[in-house]
Amino acid sequence: MLTKLFFFLPFGGYVFILMLKNPLSIDTVFYFFIFYLFFFDTLEIIKDNISNSNFKKIKIFLKKYMFFYHEKIIRMIKPLPLSLLLFWIVNLFNDTSTPLIILICYIFFLYVLVTNSNRIKTSIKSYIFPPSIEASLRENYPLLTNKQREEVLNYLRLFLIDKVSNISSDTPSIVLNRTWEVFSLSDEYEAFSYQFFNMDILPYKPILKDSSGIIELPNIEMNFLDIWKSQCYIEEIDPFFPQRVPSMFMLDETLNIADGIKFHIYEECLREELRIEDAPSTKKLIKEIEDGTSQKYLAKKLKYYLGNKSYCKLYIKEELEDLLKKIQKNESLSKMVFGEYSDINFFIENVLNNAMSPAESACSSCSGSSV
Repeated sequence: MLTKLFFFLPFGGYVFILMLKNPLSIDTVFYFFIFYLFFFDTLEIIKDNISNSNFKKIKIFLKKYMFFYHEKIIRMIKPLPLSLLLFWIVNLFNDTSTPLIILICYIFFLYVLVTNSNRIKTSIKSYIFPPSIEASLRENYPLLTNKQREEVLNYLRLFLIDKVSNISSDTPSIVLNRTWEVFSLSDEYEAFSYQFFNMDILPYKPILKDSSGIIELPNIEMNFLDIWKSQCYIEEIDPFFPQRVPSMFMLDETLNIADGIKFHIYEECLREELRIEDAPSTKKLIKEIEDGTSQKYLAKKLKYYLGNKSYCKLYIKEELEDLLKKIQKNESLSKMVFGEYSDINFFIENVLNNAMSPAESACSSCSGSSV
């Protein structure tokens, strides 16, 4: 393991220097392709070594800021080396401009990856678990009905589908985690892991929970965050201001699992790690006002978003003005949103001052049109 690591890191540095000197030479493309083949295996080795070390500060930093995002980054980077390889082959027979060929190759491989990911998710959705899984559920949870046992298996499929995109996700349910553990010990699990995840064994992760068995959503664990967002989007719940908990997170409570995890929504249910860019647009907020969404819930959202500079900077002044006018037209909603401010005009002016500047707007539209 360490031999591979010590060989690979200098080799990666050599490839990087080659790319800086001559990014499209035959040698660079060849070495970069070799680098690509071993990249993911080496990343797992680094992760394992870090997780087993005593350097807690480094471990926490990497877990929070690097490994939390690395699956998403890797999904976007994966097509790049193959694109460069195809570019080099095509370029031998064609004089078309370099950027155009690379872009076409990248889009092609990205399309292949996305299509393959969707195909895998569809296959998992119809996967039939071995009979031993249902037998273990019947043995461990004799009070569950046939319908409830089938429900657990369906949620396990949903969880494994989420694993295709978010490999680091944890199960948000004790009964789900134990069912996954039984499946991971079955003879069929190795074939399942290889078929759908291209891994010898998809690692099973035991669930971690505090002694009280209650997790407050504002303090939700990092490993629950990806599946929290994905389940919220599937069930059309706002992950910032959830009016209810996704059904997968409520599974233990719904089935009355004695030592299960209970997820509670609290007044200020916000996550720092949930990026403001994921927030609903001004147009969507206007539609929610028009559709008559619960005003107390809506006012809470509007106060948070309009008071957040990062959110306001995503939109031009006119878009924010439209939203503010819509709020002011609704008298009761306006009182809830602006009620605590002695000078409403000052608050509105402050919101508009935080809007995207014309220069930034022009820049973003130019970059959008160039793509």
